[in-house]
Formats: sequence, structure tokens, C-alpha cells
Amino acid sequence: MLSAGAILYVKTTTPQGQRALETHSFLWGRTLNPVDTTLSVGGSSGGEAALLAMRGSVLGIGTDLGGSIRVPAACCGLYGFKPTSQRVPRQGSETIEIPGAFYAGVITVAGPLARTMGDCKWFFEVLESLQPWRFDPQVLPFTFQAPPKERLHIGLLRDDGLVTPLPPVLTMLDEAHRALTAAGHTVEVIDLPEFPAAFFTTVGITNFSPTESLFDLLESTGETLSPWLARLGLKRRGLEPNDLAEHYSLTHAKEQHEIVFQKKLWERGEGKVPLDVILCPVGGYPTPKQDGWVGFDYTIVWNLVDNPAAVSRAHTSSPAAVRPSNASAVGSRAHRDGRGSRPGDRSTIAREPRRPQQDAL
Repeated sequence: MLSAGAILYVKTTTPQGQRALETHSFLWGRTLNPVDTTLSVGGSSGGEAALLAMRGSVLGIGTDLGGSIRVPAACCGLYGFKPTSQRVPRQGSETIEIPGAFYAGVITVAGPLARTMGDCKWFFEVLESLQPWRFDPQVLPFTFQAPPKERLHIGLLRDDGLVTPLPPVLTMLDEAHRALTAAGHTVEVIDLPEFPAAFFTTVGITNFSPTESLFDLLESTGETLSPWLARLGLKRRGLEPNDLAEHYSLTHAKEQHEIVFQKKLWERGEGKVPLDVILCPVGGYPTPKQDGWVGFDYTIVWNLVDNPAAVSRAHTSSPAAVRPSNASAVGSRAHRDGRGSRPGDRSTIAREPRRPQQDAL
């Protein structure tokens, strides 16, 4: 990006260990949400989202292991895109993962945050013009070539089987359903009974890395957990003699979830139209107060199965309305090499903000 003329002028805040959906650390304190300072700014790329929301930057780059691009983007009324792994170079970046864990579990990926989806697209156009696989051997030598489809077949996931969305979130999904149908797209309400099992597999994998490495660092400095991690009840699992066998078992479960999701969502078999994109919430509730995010069940599973996922703003709340509620769009594996539509581009239902309290789609 530097070779393309990017200017790095500020380093934004991240939470303790990059492991929280709230941006707080004992080094910098709490990062506030410019939309409403009483609300969560999200995490772990909360500082990047806050700067963009204040128009202090034209583009930001975050990392995402379980929602760390999408949650801050949703909280601050922005657009964010988590690509599949091996699309954006990570050489030189620092994460909390145990060194060498890139291929051993759920992979942290880098992606853009911006005030428009067009800016996110521009980021990838510039990145690909530089042939990033020449700089990072983990990046696959493919480019995004996505001819837009005039009519999409969209799966609407209203409930993941873990957290039933609150009425404001369901209302937003219903509005999106109506708007997309009116625009000529086909919207199909879908169920995914395998979702909870996939979520717990993801939790099991992340308990190996980066959770263990976080506690190693905390013990070396004597630092305590930040408020959000303490409220989450994050604990060291400890190493056991059978850990390697357990990790193999979790990795096998991950592979099986990938197969099930591929068959039930993107291929679907004879007689069923494959889905182009899935619409679902970022969380089951409107953007909460500080330290109010209670989990990442709607976001982290898409990291497990390595599907691209985007957050797009849908509309703006009135002063008397509920706090922002959020949703995301998830693309099929076909988008790994750019085939099909562009996930998350919901310009047909976006409206200009009336006041700084956005909902996201």
C-alpha cells in the first residue's frame, strides 16, 4: 500500500490482546463511539472505526478473527469487509496468535473499513494491482473478477439457533427483505441447524490460540483482564497431555462444518437454487452500551468456514427510535476467486443519514 501512495499518519487503538468486541486497554483507556459516546465502539478494530466515523481518515484496515472488522463497522455506521483468508497480505502484522498457528485453526484476516462500500472495493482494486502474492507467500495469486448479477438469490438467516434477535433487529431484517424483493431479488428465509455446533467448534479452537498466548503475556506483565474480557469470563484452559488429539478432533470438526455449509448454502443439490449471499444480523440486539456485547455467535462462524462477510449500513434511526441494530452479508466460497456477485453491496436500500445513529445491513 505504501508503494501505491498510502500515507500512514496515525496508529489507532485496539483492545487488550486484540481479543475483545470492545476497545479498552490499560495503556490507552477506553475508545469512545463518535456516533454516541455512551454506546460500544466495538472491537477489536474499534480505534479504526472511531477515526473513520469522525472523518479523520478516508480508509482503514482492520483484522478479523471473529468479528473485529464487522462489529466496529456496525457500531459506528460504517462499511466493513472480512475477506476469505489468503487474500490480503499479513506480513509484518502483529496479532495475539501463537506463532505458526496460521494454518492450525481459525485464521485472522485483514480487510478494509470505510464510509462507503465503494471505498472498500477501491481498496481491493489497488491491492490487486500490486500483485500482493509477490510480497506474501500466503496470498493466493488470484484477483477479484466479480461481474455483478442483476438478480440475486439471497438467504435470510433470521435466527442462528443461539441468540434470538430482539424485535428491532427483526424489524430491520424485515425491512431489508421487503426492499430487496421490491428491487427484483429473490429472498428465501433459511434455517441452519448446524450453526450452534459450528460456533462451539470455533470456541474450542480459539481456546488453544490466541487465548493461551494472551494469558502468557498477562502473566509476564502482571496485568489483569480488561473489563469486557473479565465480564466474558475468559479463563486459561491450561495445557493437558491430550491437547494435540483434541486439537486434531476440532480441526476435523471444522472440516466437516465447511462441507455442510458448502452443501446446504452454496451448492444445495438438485432442485434447489444456490444462494448468492446470506443476510443475517451482526448481533441479536441493537448496538449496546459500553462493554455490552455478550458474544460473537453471529460473526465468528463465518471465520470458521472461511466465507467472506461484509457489513453495510441500511438506514438511520430517528431520535426516538431504538439504538442502532446491525446485520451482515455473507458471500459464498465462489467469491474466493471473484465469481458471482459482490457480497454486502446493498446500495438499493441505503439512505442518507438524518442524524448520526445508523443501522447497518
